[in-house]
Amino acid sequence: MDDSAIYQVVGKSRLLLGNSKQGARDVKQELSNRLNAKIQGHVHSQHRKLAVMVKSLMQTPDNFSAGVDLLGLNVSREDVNVVCSIVKSPGTLLGKEFMWIWNVESEDVAYHYRVVEQMSKQREKFIALCFVHDSTFDDAQEHVFCLQDFVADFLAGDAFFI
Repeated sequence: MDDSAIYQVVGKSRLLLGNSKQGARDVKQELSNRLNAKIQGHVHSQHRKLAVMVKSLMQTPDNFSAGVDLLGLNVSREDVNVVCSIVKSPGTLLGKEFMWIWNVESEDVAYHYRVVEQMSKQREKFIALCFVHDSTFDDAQEHVFCLQDFVADFLAGDAFFI
């Protein structure tokens, strides 16, 4: 075998090794993406379960505090009292400003909300001006949200008053 044949074999081997490494990186990235999607699905499932529990607790506002205690959430007494007052009198939410963390494309994004209108007392839906935290109210868009979703995320720590 001469030197040119050896260089050809080495060159082809390096090319195959490079392709193999790229393939391994692609597989690792795909596994990482799938794991992130699974984790986000699990978190979303937990939030859905909490929202369902909150909805049932909201049917009896006078027992809401005791119901939250039974859920075993790691929530301060002050936060429970704030949420109880809102559940008992949803109209007190009007004019309030809060931050709400949303997961957008696997990244947490903080949105600034200002509640401007209560749509329906029976369904407890509200209209708020909403914008990304780094923007201003000039960039705000209207957003409709349900009280039970806000309360569930507030109890989970994904929403807080400012």
